[in-house]
Amino acid sequence: MSRRREIYPFMGAQLIGGRERPVLQPVLPIVIWGPDGSQGMRIEAAIVDTSADYCMCPSKVTRPIGYKIRTGKAITFGGAAAIGKAWRHFANIDILTHDYRAIFRRLSNVPLDSVQNRRPFPMLLGRIGFLDRFLIKIDFPNKILTLEVL
Repeated sequence: MSRRREIYPFMGAQLIGGRERPVLQPVLPIVIWGPDGSQGMRIEAAIVDTSADYCMCPSKVTRPIGYKIRTGKAITFGGAAAIGKAWRHFANIDILTHDYRAIFRRLSNVPLDSVQNRRPFPMLLGRIGFLDRFLIKIDFPNKILTLEVL
């Protein structure tokens, strides 16, 4: 049985609340769904962050689609660029095809850390509950990401 896969070109990441980040990198187009599934937020270029344990996004994404930020589990995060406090929720996330025309894969119950931050920053797609569900090939010379369903 062959595995279903999709190939994505590298792009500049979308900074939530700001502009596009000009550095070409592996990104995915996604839709994050609110807790009741009635509202979604489309993010055209979320960073595939293989060094991140969890998915992380600014509250500017989660609040408008119905998450009450501080009702999630309070956690402390640390990374190369920042340390701080976030609130963990669980979300359904659709990964769109490279041309944005269809859903490549729908993931349920993905741990999602929501951060209150006034400065624009990108959506990060981490390992636990998201990237660990795929075989991922990052081809830097050709600037493409291949995502294959396990």
